[in-house]
Amino acid sequence: MLVRSIFGSRLPSDLNRRFYPSRQDIRKIVYRKRKRLMDGKLDQQLLAEKVEEWTGEDAGNQVFLLGA
Repeated sequence: MLVRSIFGSRLPSDLNRRFYPSRQDIRKIVYRKRKRLMDGKLDQQLLAEKVEEWTGEDAGNQVFLLGA
């Protein structure tokens, strides 16, 4: 176990969730990370749609979208 290799014989309390997270804690962390990644992609998609809309309104508009 990683905690034992770090601390040796002086282990932190089993109630310390920083070192012993529950399955629910891990699930929440994974959910938050996935949600953050999805929000970024969704924002980029919406921006690309807006750029297409703006360029279609007037032929004189020049809007450039630089992808990251």
